[in-house]
Amino acid sequence: MTSEDLLNRLVRVRELRLMAEAARLKGRATALSEIQSRLAQAHLAASASTQEAITLPDLGAIGEARLSGVRRSVEIRKEIVELSDKVNHASRMTESARNARSELIKEKRAAAERSSENESEQFLNWKRASKTQR
Repeated sequence: MTSEDLLNRLVRVRELRLMAEAARLKGRATALSEIQSRLAQAHLAASASTQEAITLPDLGAIGEARLSGVRRSVEIRKEIVELSDKVNHASRMTESARNARSELIKEKRAAAERSSENESEQFLNWKRASKTQR
């Protein structure tokens, strides 16, 4: 297996890892937005309790739901920060592999161009030598 094939596989693996980390981050961000939506609903329900006849146990349940939601959102925010770091790291690693691959391709092209130039110089030298021998 050539080094170019290995770098292509490395780039693909890192791209897949980046996509997986980004998907996990998106999932946690979605969960956080859902929790924040529920917190807003609980807040509205609690504020509406002053206008409606809500019993104390109902108000206690709303308060418990809000506290639980706040705790969960704090946990998810921490996870989001960690996942963001992982996504950034995966992105840097993917970019590094892409750069290595492009450098290798440039080197191969330069080597092919040098080889082509050498062949053309040899042909021209051969042509000059054949003309002088006549």
